[in-house]
Amino acid sequence: PLVVQPTVTVRMFRKQPLSVIDLINRGTISSELAAYLWLAMDGLMLHPFNLIIVGGTAAGKTSTLNALTSFIPPSERIITIEDTPELNLFKREDWVQMASGEQAGMRELLINSLRMRPDRLIVGDIRGSEAETMFVAMNTGHRGVMGTLHANNDRDAVKRLQNAPMSVPETLIPMAEIIIVQHRVHSRKHGLIRRITQVSELSKIEEGVVALNELFRWNPVTDELERTDLSSGVLETLSKVTHFKIQDLKQEIEDRKQILEYLQKRNVSLQEEVDLFMEKYYAKLFLEPEKTEKKEKGELDSKDTIELNSGKFKSVMK
Repeated sequence: PLVVQPTVTVRMFRKQPLSVIDLINRGTISSELAAYLWLAMDGLMLHPFNLIIVGGTAAGKTSTLNALTSFIPPSERIITIEDTPELNLFKREDWVQMASGEQAGMRELLINSLRMRPDRLIVGDIRGSEAETMFVAMNTGHRGVMGTLHANNDRDAVKRLQNAPMSVPETLIPMAEIIIVQHRVHSRKHGLIRRITQVSELSKIEEGVVALNELFRWNPVTDELERTDLSSGVLETLSKVTHFKIQDLKQEIEDRKQILEYLQKRNVSLQEEVDLFMEKYYAKLFLEPEKTEKKEKGELDSKDTIELNSGKFKSVMK
């Protein structure tokens, strides 16, 4: 027998999923990191980056992934692929939820999803051969791909992706671009808590080793997520794509950080409230006729997208 005596495991899902503001309030993520991820995930509507959230069992990977979907522009088509459905994007108008079963596994679903014109692919709990298919999709032009993976840290995640049964070719590993490490840790003051402990960017392969650039590191003494002194490859890439200076992009992160802290102070924390705010946040850009026409023609440029913060935030809060 698999077990000596009958055993039942019950997983209780929250009626209201945690929002990114909830995660900031709980200390799981800092407002600075959330703002950085917001910029990376929408890529100023031109170049969204791929990311993977890794950690141990019950670390809160899926909850964080679900919360971060608020940063996906509301006009985009999202396809989620999971073994056991856990993601809850119930307020999304264009959300296709796929779950593996006897008729189709994760890899088959992922292959079929690529024919459904997704703007975003989200793969929950990457474990097998679907990993290689996902990275091939990243390499063939699918931007903003997201997923979760069991691993202890950024380097461990890279090794797991390279080894069987995932067997992702080494040359494709840097396509992941951002690795978020989250763990359940013990605090003398609060007991068991969930914290993002590390955020790294993947760059090039140097002497057969994937280079990892650690941007954020959790300090267990202060219980704070600290920014390291290393420069961001994500910002450098975004600067090349948009032709904006690194300093302008850093200011964009600061502006978005202030927006998130404003929502935090106003107790705007329900997932649907945060999503509604984001709808209004992006609405100004696409409600202007000339920019809507540009978007439909694929001619929306960085000058159009960078104008979002200047006057839009004030209009959203009215």
